[in-house]
Amino acid sequence: MYNFDDIKGNEQIIKNFKSIIFNNKISHAYIIDAPKGLGKKLIANSFAKAIQCENSRNVNSEAYVNSCGSCVSCVTFDSGNHTDVIYVDSLRGRSIGVDEIREQIGKNIGLKPYKYKYKIFIVNNADTMTIQAQNALLKTIEEPPEYGIFILISENYNKFLPTILSRCVIFKLKTLSFNIVFEYIKNNIDISDEEAFLYASYAQGNIGKAIETVSSESFIKIRNLVIDFINRFHEMDIIDIFSEVPVFEEYKEDIDTIMDILYLCYRDMIVLKCFSDYQKFIVQKDKVSELKRHVKNFSLEQLFFGTKTIYSAKIQFKQNTNFQMTLENLFLRLKEKR
Repeated sequence: MYNFDDIKGNEQIIKNFKSIIFNNKISHAYIIDAPKGLGKKLIANSFAKAIQCENSRNVNSEAYVNSCGSCVSCVTFDSGNHTDVIYVDSLRGRSIGVDEIREQIGKNIGLKPYKYKYKIFIVNNADTMTIQAQNALLKTIEEPPEYGIFILISENYNKFLPTILSRCVIFKLKTLSFNIVFEYIKNNIDISDEEAFLYASYAQGNIGKAIETVSSESFIKIRNLVIDFINRFHEMDIIDIFSEVPVFEEYKEDIDTIMDILYLCYRDMIVLKCFSDYQKFIVQKDKVSELKRHVKNFSLEQLFFGTKTIYSAKIQFKQNTNFQMTLENLFLRLKEKR
């Protein structure tokens, strides 16, 4: 179920984990950091499973280090019942509080492993720990028992206290190449190559994001909303622009998706403007006729300015700026003649 061979990309990180196990140089605390969908949990579980595997070290080269999948440890790990692997997560809300650290780690760390050499704690969404929770964890990882290993999974390692960071080995995952994501979608999901190309491009190197998008009904609705907006944009006056904001506000929770699709549309229109053989580079191949019909309404300078403005707005939304004002400002700036 969890295996180093199942991990796509990040070969150097996997090589490092194999070397750690092969040379028996296992540290007490690790941070595996990446945006959602890049496989942090898969890597964390594959690493923990290989550490506990009864046969992972019975190889003559670190390149072959892996969990065997058949020993008692591997079988119980895959069943979710491994006595010496403990999962820590929020029980009462979005963040992990001090009480949860005390209950899930503090009460367990003093008990020696039931059967195996190590007791591993995998903390999901570890970057949501409150300051008090991090300080409580710090007391444990400062002087951990010989058998204690902590794997912290995070989306933003900058949220950790410097004292936590200084005691952890940090692995930051990289986004994957377009080809890896495209081939994965094409080989594992029953969709056309054209659709696979779209979703792989939209995913921006994130297989998890691609899989989630393929199965998302709202993605198609949002994409059609954005395309329709672009189709009408050149005819809009100031009043029309302001009246569009409430329409998009209904999809406030999906603003990141809206910004990504809007960016893709501008990017594809740049391709249509610049290349006669645009089919090689266009992402939204099924929308070419619509985009070609309206690209003449934009100057190349407007399109380049638009991509920068959309990217800037996306960052502002992540910083929890006023939604209405940010969207109004974006639409008005996209309307500027350049």
